[in-house]
Amino acid sequence: MDRLVDYFAVVGCDHVATGDNIGEVEGKVVTKLPDQDWKDQPFIHGLELFCQPNGWFATHEREPPKYFIAVLTDELGKRRYLAVLSFCEPAVEDESELQPGGITRRESSKTVRIKGQNEDVDESMCEVYVDEESEGSSGLMSPSSTRSNKSTSDSYYPKCLVLISRHPEFAVFKNCLGLIYTIYIEGLSVSLEMVIANLLMVTVPPRGAPVTRFTIGAADRQALETPECEELPVTKSTVATLLRHLGILNVMNVLTAALVDQKLLFYSCSLSRLSDSCNALTALMFPFSYSYPYIPILPKKLLECTSSPTPFLIGVHSSLRPELHDLVDVISVDLDGGVVSVPECITIPHIPEPYYSQTVELLTKVLCPDLVVADYAYPPDVVNISDPAKLDKEIRAIFLRLFCRLLMGYRSFLQVCRIHPKPVIRFQKEEFLLSRGYDKIESAASAEFMPKLLESQAFSLFVQEWGPPYRRLTVFDREVAEISGRMKKEEGCIVKALAHMKELSSELYKNENPSSVPPIQKVPKPSEGAHLRPTQSRFPRLSPTAVQTFMADKVSKSRAKNLNPLKRPNMLVPFGSSIAHKDKSNQVSASARRIDVMRSCVQFIFESRSLETKKIFQAVLRALKGRSVRTALSPQLVKYSKIKPCLDNQQFEYIARLCNAALDDSSGEDDEQALAANLLPVLSTFYRKLSQTVMQCLYTVVQEHPVWASVEFWYYLFFRDVQSEMCRLYERKRNKEDVDMSLISAQHSGNINTKCLEIAASELRDKLFKSEKETDELALAEEGVILGQIQHTAQLMIFLLVPLDEAPSARESNMKILSDPHRNEDGSYITSSIGESMRDGTDDDDISYSNEGINVKGVIEKFVSVFVDRTCSDTGISADNSKNLLRKVTDLVSMQHESLQDVAKESKNLPPIKKVKLLQPKTLPGEVLYVSHTLRAYLSHDGRRVATGGVAGGPALLPAEGAIFLSNYRVMFIGVPCDALASEQVVIRSFPLSALHKVKPFTDHDKAKEQDIESMHYVSLLSSTFQLLVIGYDDDVTEEKRLAFQSKLEWLRNPSTIDQVFAVSQQMTPVGRLQSITSEKSLKVVKSGSDASMSSHKSKSVMKQVKKKTGVGKQPKLGNLMTADGKVSTIYRSTLDFTMPQKSSVPDVEMRSISDQAMTRMISDKKTLDFMYRIACRHDYKRLKLLDSTTNFRLTSVNGIFSVCKSYPVCAVVPKTVTDESLKSLAHSHHMNRFPCVIWMHPKSKRILIRSGALRSRTAAAMLKHNKTSRSLSDEGTPGSTAEVERFFMQVIAACLQGSPTKNEGNGNSVATNDKQVTKRNKNNGFKSSFREGRPESIISLKSSKRWGTLTRVIGRPTTDMINATLKPGGKMLLGKQNSSSSDTLRPRSASFAMQKAELFVFVDKHIAKTIKTELRGSVRFVSLGVPEAKQVRSSYKTLLKACLPMEVARNLHGPEPDSFRTAVEDSGWLHQLSSLLSSAASVVDILDTQSASAMIALETGWDETPQITSLVQLLSDPYFRTIKGFETLVRKDWLSFGHRFSHRNNFNQDISTGFTPIFLQFLDCVHQVMNQFPLAFEFNGIFLQTIAYHSTSNRFNTFLLDSDCERLDAGILIGKDKSELLRKSIRNSVNGTADWEGHERILSLWEYIRLAQNRSQVFHNPLYSTSNHISQTVLRPIPALCRMVVWPYLTCEALADCPIYDGLLGEFFSTKSSPNDAPESGEGWSVPSGRRVVNPAYDNVFEVQQNTINSLKHQVDSLMKELGQEPLSFRDIFKEAGQKKANVPLPVVTAREESRILSRKFASALTTHNVTNDQYGEIVLMQEFDGETLRPGVLDLFDASSIYQLQTSSSEERTCEGTLWKQGAFMKGWKQRFFVLDSTKHQLRQYESSLDHNCKNIFDMKEVESVKRVAAVSGAPKGTGDNAFFELKTSKRIFHFIADSEEAAQKWIDAIQSSLEA
Repeated sequence: MDRLVDYFAVVGCDHVATGDNIGEVEGKVVTKLPDQDWKDQPFIHGLELFCQPNGWFATHEREPPKYFIAVLTDELGKRRYLAVLSFCEPAVEDESELQPGGITRRESSKTVRIKGQNEDVDESMCEVYVDEESEGSSGLMSPSSTRSNKSTSDSYYPKCLVLISRHPEFAVFKNCLGLIYTIYIEGLSVSLEMVIANLLMVTVPPRGAPVTRFTIGAADRQALETPECEELPVTKSTVATLLRHLGILNVMNVLTAALVDQKLLFYSCSLSRLSDSCNALTALMFPFSYSYPYIPILPKKLLECTSSPTPFLIGVHSSLRPELHDLVDVISVDLDGGVVSVPECITIPHIPEPYYSQTVELLTKVLCPDLVVADYAYPPDVVNISDPAKLDKEIRAIFLRLFCRLLMGYRSFLQVCRIHPKPVIRFQKEEFLLSRGYDKIESAASAEFMPKLLESQAFSLFVQEWGPPYRRLTVFDREVAEISGRMKKEEGCIVKALAHMKELSSELYKNENPSSVPPIQKVPKPSEGAHLRPTQSRFPRLSPTAVQTFMADKVSKSRAKNLNPLKRPNMLVPFGSSIAHKDKSNQVSASARRIDVMRSCVQFIFESRSLETKKIFQAVLRALKGRSVRTALSPQLVKYSKIKPCLDNQQFEYIARLCNAALDDSSGEDDEQALAANLLPVLSTFYRKLSQTVMQCLYTVVQEHPVWASVEFWYYLFFRDVQSEMCRLYERKRNKEDVDMSLISAQHSGNINTKCLEIAASELRDKLFKSEKETDELALAEEGVILGQIQHTAQLMIFLLVPLDEAPSARESNMKILSDPHRNEDGSYITSSIGESMRDGTDDDDISYSNEGINVKGVIEKFVSVFVDRTCSDTGISADNSKNLLRKVTDLVSMQHESLQDVAKESKNLPPIKKVKLLQPKTLPGEVLYVSHTLRAYLSHDGRRVATGGVAGGPALLPAEGAIFLSNYRVMFIGVPCDALASEQVVIRSFPLSALHKVKPFTDHDKAKEQDIESMHYVSLLSSTFQLLVIGYDDDVTEEKRLAFQSKLEWLRNPSTIDQVFAVSQQMTPVGRLQSITSEKSLKVVKSGSDASMSSHKSKSVMKQVKKKTGVGKQPKLGNLMTADGKVSTIYRSTLDFTMPQKSSVPDVEMRSISDQAMTRMISDKKTLDFMYRIACRHDYKRLKLLDSTTNFRLTSVNGIFSVCKSYPVCAVVPKTVTDESLKSLAHSHHMNRFPCVIWMHPKSKRILIRSGALRSRTAAAMLKHNKTSRSLSDEGTPGSTAEVERFFMQVIAACLQGSPTKNEGNGNSVATNDKQVTKRNKNNGFKSSFREGRPESIISLKSSKRWGTLTRVIGRPTTDMINATLKPGGKMLLGKQNSSSSDTLRPRSASFAMQKAELFVFVDKHIAKTIKTELRGSVRFVSLGVPEAKQVRSSYKTLLKACLPMEVARNLHGPEPDSFRTAVEDSGWLHQLSSLLSSAASVVDILDTQSASAMIALETGWDETPQITSLVQLLSDPYFRTIKGFETLVRKDWLSFGHRFSHRNNFNQDISTGFTPIFLQFLDCVHQVMNQFPLAFEFNGIFLQTIAYHSTSNRFNTFLLDSDCERLDAGILIGKDKSELLRKSIRNSVNGTADWEGHERILSLWEYIRLAQNRSQVFHNPLYSTSNHISQTVLRPIPALCRMVVWPYLTCEALADCPIYDGLLGEFFSTKSSPNDAPESGEGWSVPSGRRVVNPAYDNVFEVQQNTINSLKHQVDSLMKELGQEPLSFRDIFKEAGQKKANVPLPVVTAREESRILSRKFASALTTHNVTNDQYGEIVLMQEFDGETLRPGVLDLFDASSIYQLQTSSSEERTCEGTLWKQGAFMKGWKQRFFVLDSTKHQLRQYESSLDHNCKNIFDMKEVESVKRVAAVSGAPKGTGDNAFFELKTSKRIFHFIADSEEAAQKWIDAIQSSLEA
C-alpha cells in the first residue's frame, strides 16, 4: 500500500537573501521530514516558490491562516500535490530560545483517553495532556502560563506547513495540517514530532477497499475512502462551482479550447478557487486527459512560463495580472468576474450540432430545475434541487454523455499495428470523419472542432490509453458502446435524456462515495481569533531524529493488515455499433451506368480497340470525378495487371491518363489516400518496353501528384498493410486459410479493423498463460513482419519520389515539401526516435540547395529516412534493425536513380504526340497578322460555363485546342475542341484590340488538370465589348514568347498616335494580304511615332507658354478640353502642325495665327463648307423647320473655324435675336465655352430643346445665390457676365412665344455684325446702348409684390412689347433680390405676372440647384437633374463586367447560378442607372409635349450626361429618330458634332484616360430598354444597336475616333488623309503667300458600312416595325421602373462559331465563290457547306440565323415574282407594302388606347416641377402632381406599351371542337377537370384551366397521336359520370383517358379527333 504523505516540510523566510522588490525576502525549507529521501519518491526542491506564489513579504498585521493545493508535474508526467497551510508568525531577535518540541508540558496535567474510540485506532497515539477543568468537546487546553519568546516587533513573516503527496486526498490533507496548526496556535501539550510521524506512516487503502479509519494522535478521528474506479476523476463539488462562476456557455467554450490545444490562463484572487477550477476543467475532459503543462497556481517568479509556445493550463493570482504582457494567443478566464476573453487571432471551434444545443439544454434544466415545470399549469410547490456534490456528478454525466455521442463507433477505426510486447494502436482519422459526416458540416466553426480534436495531444493519449481491446472497463466503455441504441430510444426526448443523465450521475457519485453512510470524523480546530493573540510565539523547530524514532516505534508496534482490493478483471472492450461508410450502396447504384462505361473502356484498352476507346474515353474521364467510379477503377486495373502487365505505347498512355485523372480528381477529397494506396500495385506492375533491355513502369508518369509527397499518406499505407500482415500472421498460426487481407483492407476496412482487434484481445488474454519464450517468439515474428513492410513501403516511396527527369520545374514544389518532412507530421503519437542522432549528422551534408535547383537525391533520402525512423520508433523496432534500414535507404535511392537514367534516355526517343493542325483565320480588308506572335494555346472555359457540356448542355466545345492570333485590328483564338469526338466544329473567339480592358497572366495547375490540358500558364483577356478569352499557353510556348506576346499586345492596345489606329492605318496597308511583321519593325514604328509625338508636344508647349504670357487667345484650348493633361499630342499627331526651319524668325504665336488663317481658308471653301454643314446635321434642322423664315431661329457660323468652342460643330441654331458677338460673350458663362444651342423643336407646341455646358460657378452664384453681377471680370455685357445669360433666357422665351420674327430682328445670315447694328437692335428692343451705364433695377417692386422678383407673364400669349416691358435697360432678368437704390421701377401690367407658368426649364447640376431660392416662380425654372456621373458609371460598369464575364463559376449556396447572375447585375447598379436616365428623359419629354415649355440641358461639361438626356428625349418624342436613317442623324448630331469624349471614355490609351467609361454604351442600352417596351415603334432591331456599340470601341472605322469634329479635321480623318496633306501644304504655301488646295473623297465610315450591309440584306430591319400613324407618330413614354429593365443581350450573348457578326456583315469572312446564304456552319469558311443547318445556341449566333431565314424568304418571294413575270422588289419596298396594309386591331386594344390618351391629357394639365431627392443620385427629376398626390413620370401609364400593340392571334384560331373534359394523365393519378380546344388548322389539342383562361397549359400535337377509341369505365372515376362517356387517346409517349359529359359528347370528341388525324 502506498503512503498517504511522502514528506512534511516547514517553509519559512530566508532573512539573508532578499527578493526583487523592496521588503521582499526569499523563502527556504526550514525543516524536511523525514530528512532522508525516499528511494521511490525523491524530495521536490524549489517548492518554496509555490508556498507563497505572490512572493515572501512581511506584514504589519496578523492575517488568518490560508490553505490551498498546488500541483507539480515531474519529468515522467506524474503529478505531485502540495498541500500548503500558511500563517503569520512574529519576528524575534533571538531564535535560539526555541527548543525542539517548542512547547513544555504542564506538571499538573494528567493522562486521559478518548471514549468511544474505534478498535482500529492506535490508542498509544491518543494520550494527550489536558487541564482538569477544561475537559470539553475538544479535549484539549492551551496553558497560557507556559508561553515564551515574546514578540519584539510589529512585523510578521509568513510560514508554511507543506504536505507532499501523490494522492489527491485534499480533504484529508486539510484536516491533518489543521491539526498541526491547532496544536501550535493553541499551545497544546502534544508532541508535534509524534503527530507528524504518525501522519507519515498513514497508508492509502487499495481501490475498492472498505473505509479505513485512522488518527495521528491529536484527539482526531479521520477516515480514508478510495474510489472504486481509479480512472474516474474525483471532483466533490468543484465542477458545479465552476459552472456557477462562469456560466454554461463560457464553460463550453473553455472546455472546447482545452480540447483543441489552446493556451488557457485562469485569474482569481483566491488560490483555492484556481486549484479547484483547474481540477474541475480537467475532470470535465474525461475520458481525455490533459498532458500539456498544468500549473493551477503559478508563482510570481515563474511568470515567464506564460510565454511558452506550447499549450498550457495555468492559474495566476489576480494581483499578478498587470505584470503579464503580450499574451496575444492566450485565452484569459476571469473566475471572479465570469468573463472569458478570446484574442482576435484565435477562433474557438464549436461542438457540432445537434450535440451542442442538446448539451446546453440539459445543463440548463439541471442547473435551473424550475425551468422544467415553469410552464405547468399547476407546478409543484417545491422543486427539488440537488446538493452540490450530486449536482456536480449530474453535470459531469452530461459531458460524459456528450463525448460518448461524439466518439460513437470510434473502435471501428482502430488499427492494431503490433500486439507483443505491448499493443500499438493507430486511429484512422479521415475515415472516422467521413463516416460520421463531420466533413459535411456547413458551419465553418463547427466543422473545425472534430478535425482539431482528432489532431490534439489529448486524443493521442486517449488512443493509447483506451485503444487496447483487452483491459479494465469503465463506465465510458459501456456508454460509448450503447449510445447508438440509446439515441434511437430517446428520439430527441429531453425527459428520457434527463433520466439517462440521472443514472450516470448516480454511478459517478457512488464511485466517489462507496459507502452508503459517510464515516464520522472528528478534527479539532483552533478557537476563533486565535491568530490575533498578541503573545503569539513562533512555530517551534522540529527534531528529525525524534520523528525517525517515532516512525520506528510505530513500525514495530503496528499490526500488519492485509486489505484485499476490489478485483476488476480485464475484459474484452465492447465494440458497439459499427458505422458503415456512407458511400457504399446508394452511390454505387446511382453511378452504375458510369461504372459500366468505365469497365467497358478498360476492356477496350486491353483489347486494343482504339476506335471504341476514343468514343468513350472522354466520358470516362468526366465520370472519374465521381468517387464511386474512382473506387471501382482500382480493382478493374488490378485484375488486368495479373493477366497482361506488359503494355504497348497506346495502352500505356491510356492507362496513365486514367490513373492521372483519378488522382487529380481525388486531390483534396476524402478518398485521396485510399485511391492512391489502391493504385500503387497497379503503378508498380504495368510497364512498357522502350527497348530490348529497358522497361518503363507506370509509376514514372504519375509522379507529379502531391499525394506522393504527403507523409500522412505513407503512414496510412504502412499501417494499413501492417495490420493486414498481422492478421495474416496470426491466422496462419491458428492453421486457418490464408485470406487475402489486402483486398479486405482495401474494400472493407471496418471488418479488418474489427478482426484485428479481436485477435489482439485474444492474444492479450492468453498472454497470462504463455511462457516468456512464447511471448518473445511472437514479438520477433511481429518485428519481422513490420521490418519487411517498412522496407517495402520505403521502396515504393523511392519509386514514386525519384523523378524520371530532374529538369521539369513541376517537380520543384514536391521537392520543397519533401525537404521539410516534419511539415505534415501526424500528431497522434508521442515518439522517442532512436534515429535522431543519425539524421542530425546527415541533414546539413545531404540536403543542399544549389543555383541549379534542389538536390533531389538528398531530399528524397532525408524524407524516406524520416519515415523509416519514425515507423521503427512507433512500432517498437530495436535500435540495430532501425539503423540497418536507415543505411539501406541511400543505396536504394542511388540504384533507382541510376536505373531511371536509361529510361529517361529511351523515353525521349518516343514519337512525339500529334497536335492539332493550326487553322488560319480570314482577315478583314487592311488587317495584318503578326505571324511571329502566333502561339499554340488552349481556350479554357470561364465562369459562364458556356459550351462546356455537362449540366450546361450541348456539346463539349471547351476547352479547345488551337492558337491565339494577333493582328493590327483584333486578337483571336481559333481551334477545335479537345474532345474531338464530342464535337468537330471550329471554335472561334475574338475581339478588337482597342476594346481590350484588362490583361491578367496567372498560373493555375489545378485548372489545367481539371480540363485535362497540358498548360499551366494562363492569361485572361477581358474586353469592353463583353468578351472574355481565358487562354492557356501550350507547354511548347516558352516564357520569352509569352512575354513578347503580352508586350506586343500592350503596345497595340495603347497607340501613341492616331496613325497607329486600324481605321487610319488600313489605308496604308495592302488589302487582304497576309504579312509577317517582326517585333523589330514594330519597335521601330513605336520609336518613330513617339519621337514625332514628343516633337509635336514640345512645340505646342512652347506655344502655350507664349500665349499665356502675351494674353493672346484666352478661350479654352482643345487640349484642355479633350485631355486630362492638356496635351493634344498624346492622342494624335496634328496634321496642321508643320515643321519650321531651325533658324526661323517667325514666333509660335504668329505661326498659330497663320494656321488659323489656313483653317479659315479651308472652311471658306464651298465644298468643304457644305460638307462641314452636312456633318453638322443642317438637313435635320431644316426637317424640323428651325431654319424657315417663319421661325425665330437662325443658323450661325460663329464657330466656323472652331474659334469659340473646339468641341462644337461649325454651325449651330440659335434665336435670331442673339448676335454672334453675344454668343462669344455668352460662351464664357458656360463650361468649356459650350454655349447654348437649339437642337430640336416640338412640331406642335414649337417649343425647343437646348443643350449647353453647365453654368460657370461664378455666374451661377451671382445670378442665383446673391442675385448680383459677378465682379470677378467686369460689369454686365462683358464676357461671362450674368446679364448675357439672363438676356439669352429672355430671347429664347421671346423666340418661342412669337409667331413670326419682327422687322427689327436681325437676319439669319449675321456672321459678322458691326456695333451700329447691335446698338440699333438693342435700342429697338428696349435695351440701353451701353451695357456699362448704371446698375440694373428690379422689374417688380419688392415692397409692392412682397416676394422675390420673377419674370412672369399675363393671361394669354404675351406680345413682343410685353416681353420687352419686363426687361430693364441693360438686359437684366430679375431672378432674386436686388440691392438697387433706384426707385424707378417698371410696374407689371397685371397681377397674374406673379402666378405665371414657366416657359423655360433649365436643368442644372445639384450643386447649382442648391443655390436656387425655393420661392422662385417665373418664366424660367431651374431644376436639378440627378443622373449618374461618369465615375459612378465607371464603377458600375466594372461590377457589371465581372457579373457578365466571371472568371470562375459562382458558388452560390442559396440558389442556382442564374440567381447569382441576376443578383450580381443588380448589385452593379447598372439597371438603376438606366432607370434613372429613362425617368429623367421622360420628365423632359413631358415638359416639351404636355407642359408646352422649352427645356435646356446644362449639365457638367455638356458631353456626358447632356447627350444622354437630349438623345433620349428626341428619340422618345420624334418618330424620325426611331428609323435607321434618323438614328444615324441623332448620333451624328448629339454625339459626334457636339462632341463626346470618345477617346477618353473608350480608353484610347493609358496616357489620356482614367479607365473605360461607357457613357455612349449606356445610352444604347437605354434605347434597347425602350425597344423592349415598344417593339413596333422602331425600324431597326437589336443587331443595329449592337453593331454601333461594338464599333464605337473597335476603331475599325473613323466614325468614333477622337472627341470632336475639330480634332477629326485636324487629324485628317474627317475629310481624308490626302486632303489633310494638301491642307498641310497649303499652310506652308500660305507662309510664302500662295495657297492651292482641292477637295478629296472621305474614307469609309460606320454609317456607310451599315448602309451597305442593309442593302445587302435587311440585317438591321425590324420585321415588327409598324408605319401606321398611331404607332410610329406617337410620343413614347416608357415605364422606367426597375422591374421593367432587362439585361441587354449584347452584354451576355456570344457565339463560338464565328467572329462577332458585327465584323462580317458584308461577307468579309465568306469565300468569293459562296454566297452569304450558303455560309459554312462552323464559321469563317472552314467546313463544307450543307443545305440544312442545325443551330446550337451555345455555338451559333441565333440572330444571324434569324436574318438568314428572312433572306431565304426574300429569295422565295423573288422566285415567285419572277414566275409571275414581275420584277423583284427590294427589302424596303416589301416591308413598306406590308406596312401599308391596315392592321386589324381588336376592340379592347382600341378602347385601352383611348383611355390612356384621356388619362394622359387629364393629368398633363396639372403637371408642375419640383426638386425630388433620389436615394442613389440625389435630386432628380420633375414629378407629376394631381389632387395633392405626387406621381412619377410614367406611373400614370398603367398600360404596358408592348402589350397594347401585341398582335392578337385569337382571331386566327379555328376551334373545331371545345368543351370541358375529365382527364387522367396516368393510371394511378387522379382525375382533373380541364377545358380543351381542338384546333384542326394547327392540328393541336390545347388544354386550359377553364374556359376563361387564355394561357395554354398543355398542347397535344396530332402528329404524335396514334389512335383514339372508346373504352370501358376506368376505376376511380369521379362520381356522376356515365359509363359510356370514357374514351382513350394514345400518343407515341403515353396513354391518356378522358371522360365527357355524356355518351354523345364523347362520340363527338372521338369523331373530331379522328377527322383531324385523317386530315
